[in-house]
Amino acid sequence: MVEKSKPAWPRTPNGNIDWETVFEDPETGLIARVTRTRKPSTLRANTVAVIGKLYGKEETPETFAQFVAGLEDTIPDHMSNDDLALAAETITGIMRAIKNERMEQIAQVNAARKRQKTVAERKQEKTANSRGGAKSRRRGKKRPSVKRRVMIFSAVATITLLLFGGGIVAWFYMAGPGSSP
Repeated sequence: MVEKSKPAWPRTPNGNIDWETVFEDPETGLIARVTRTRKPSTLRANTVAVIGKLYGKEETPETFAQFVAGLEDTIPDHMSNDDLALAAETITGIMRAIKNERMEQIAQVNAARKRQKTVAERKQEKTANSRGGAKSRRRGKKRPSVKRRVMIFSAVATITLLLFGGGIVAWFYMAGPGSSP
């Protein structure tokens, strides 16, 4: 028994599924395949098949069953051609909403990948900088905490006051009342 392999979904240059082509291609797109029909039952069956594949009828069986029941009410077997065209337009709108949802999901995934990549690049850059060179060592040094800076400032101020005060006392003592100029 020979199994047929399914054709791969078209891909964008960065490897994501090209949802625009999947839905909108005039020859092989899902919208063209679903709406290119002359019978309401075929339109309904095509829509059910596509939605089932995209959303997985096994994952949400209750929702899928409600969707199928809604389609049977919306697209009865006996419709005029005008009503069939209107139903096809409605299905096209639903399919385009699904396409837009999928494209938004891809955009979010790409943005998350880009953020993740920049975080990874920063980590790699930090690791590379910590391995050598005076410039990288300076960047890697931590600044003293506020408490430590206050202690250093206090020590410097105390030493300065002691030296300055000692100088004044020495000058006053030397230039005091008991000395003659």
